[in-house]
Amino acid sequence: MDFKFVLQQYPRYHDVGPEQLAAVMKLTAAQRYEHFIKEITRQEQVCGLCMRDHWAMTRVQDGRSVFLLWPAAQYAKSYLWPDTNQINELGEDPQHYDYDAQYDEYTRKGLAGYVPRFIELGEFMEILLPQLRQNGIYPGVFFTPFEDGMVPAVEELAQRVDDHYMEWYSDEPKPGSWETKRFNAWCRKVEHPNS
Repeated sequence: MDFKFVLQQYPRYHDVGPEQLAAVMKLTAAQRYEHFIKEITRQEQVCGLCMRDHWAMTRVQDGRSVFLLWPAAQYAKSYLWPDTNQINELGEDPQHYDYDAQYDEYTRKGLAGYVPRFIELGEFMEILLPQLRQNGIYPGVFFTPFEDGMVPAVEELAQRVDDHYMEWYSDEPKPGSWETKRFNAWCRKVEHPNS
């Protein structure tokens, strides 16, 4: 399914080192969800996998379609192809890891050619999430090659992001930021309550 919104031309690239990648990948799905909320509000961007105008989606065991999301490109890349550290964490020897089976899984998911792309937080909240809700698609937060992530309702994810953003970043909105847009919209509602 195609989703129409503007990709960030110059995303704020957040580098995730190998130690952080390995540590975060060890977290439970619920802990990765919390990490996702904190990181996307701090960076004001979300990462998905995209090929041209097509965004990566999958199905979970109960049959729901999910739109795959991560807080940084390295996590999205690791979903496509686990690195040596992740394989070591599984207790397997990277030299004897079944890369052919991993490649088969990668192609079975239909993800050949997909690369990480960033979505600005405002567009994520105001355009993508409503489109997902309208189409009956759930956000798939922080899946790994070895475990599904959280699959919250769109409304629950939007509320969590909004609450975290307001709690930690609402004192000094950055010009042009999502918070500035929210603040300006709120001011218009206060000044013109019946409009």
